[in-house]
Amino acid sequence: MSRRGGYSLFEVLIAFAVMTMVLAVVLPGQAEFLERSTSSARRADAADVAYSRLSELGVARALALGETSERVGNWILHQRIVPHSSTVFDIDLADVTIEIEDRSGNVLFQATETRVME
Repeated sequence: MSRRGGYSLFEVLIAFAVMTMVLAVVLPGQAEFLERSTSSARRADAADVAYSRLSELGVARALALGETSERVGNWILHQRIVPHSSTVFDIDLADVTIEIEDRSGNVLFQATETRVME
């Protein structure tokens, strides 16, 4: 009797069991990597929005002391302009803070600069 080449049903089932165990270990890590990648992209976009607003202030938008909030897409942009606490210089300075939050209130990005009040 000649035996035909090939795999037995038992060998195929063992191969599927091993493959299932490997995928069970690998896939959750891939999902976490994808989530981190998405989160990083959102934070980078929020940084672009914050730096754009800082660039506008004093040029396209006047510097005015106080706090404002507005919606920018799916985010909330908080702008806070307060007098600078240093009295070393004899010019008026202000601390400008831009903060970007997502819908659930998580801060995605915050930037602060000191500007000259005109």
